[in-house]
Formats: sequence, C-alpha cells, structure tokens
Amino acid sequence: MTNPLQALWRTFFDMCRYRVKPQELPYSPQFLQVLLLLYSLVNLLLAWLMQPFYLAVLSAVVQTLLLVVLTWSLLRIVGHQVRLNQTLIALVGTGLLFSLLNLPLGVWIVSVQQDDMAPVLPVFMLLLLVGWNLSVYAHILRHALSTHFFFGFLLAFTLSLLSGSILNALTGPAL
Repeated sequence: MTNPLQALWRTFFDMCRYRVKPQELPYSPQFLQVLLLLYSLVNLLLAWLMQPFYLAVLSAVVQTLLLVVLTWSLLRIVGHQVRLNQTLIALVGTGLLFSLLNLPLGVWIVSVQQDDMAPVLPVFMLLLLVGWNLSVYAHILRHALSTHFFFGFLLAFTLSLLSGSILNALTGPAL
C-alpha cells in the first residue's frame, strides 16, 4: 500500500510521461504552498552552485514568482483562472522533479569544469533534461489552455526564455 505522498510523486512522474493531465490533480492551496517552498529550496541549491548565496536566494525567489505570475497571467488572458491551482501544482511538481534531476548534473559540471569549459557529457544530459522539461510544460499548458501541443510548446518555450531573460538581468548569467 502506498501513502498519499508517494501517490502524488508517482502522479508527477506519470505526468512527465504524458499519462496524467493537470486537471487530474487535486485542488489544494496548501499542497501548492508546500510545493512552491520545495521548488524554491531546490532551485536555491541549483543556483548556489554557480552564484553567491545572496544571488542564489534572489534567483530562486524570482524564478518561483515568475512561474506563478506568468502562469496566472496566461490563464487570465484566456479566461481559465479557475485552473490556476492545478496548473501550478502540475508545473511546480514536475519542475521540482526536473530540478532534482538537474542537481547532480550541476554538481558534476561544477566539480569537473576547467578554464570556463564545461564537460560535454553532463552538459548534453542537462540539455536533454531541459528539452524534456519544456515538453512536459507544453503538455501541461496544452491541457490547462485547451489547445494543441504545438501551441503549448511555443508558450512553454516563450515563458522559459522570458523567465531566463528576467533572471539573467537581475542576477547575471548562471550555468
């Protein structure tokens, strides 16, 4: 028998395999708050690999706020604000899984990096994870916005570029 937390993580993993839609997740503001905190902490650890602690904190907080604000704005524009909680749970939960997968790759890159040159294998693996993450976000946005996967992917890519540009402007280039 699995406990509810295991079932939710399995659900996020299934969402990463495109088997679960965001509307299948429970509506829970409290669970969303916990996920946002965990998401911020893991992204703080990732940012701290490449930046001083104060910039890593700023980066993690801004990244989390951008995810919330941009998702809210997008859903508001199309008139689907009622889907915000489940969409954010889906985005943050799967984003948390990808961040946890990125953590060892980030440590690997930092530990073997020489003369500002990152090793090819972990960077390639990181790029594969980023592509998969964008694809999962596209899957989530497609269902949240009731649109096609291609449009969901364009939105996920655009939101990622926008977030990256804002973070880069505030904290400087990371990895």
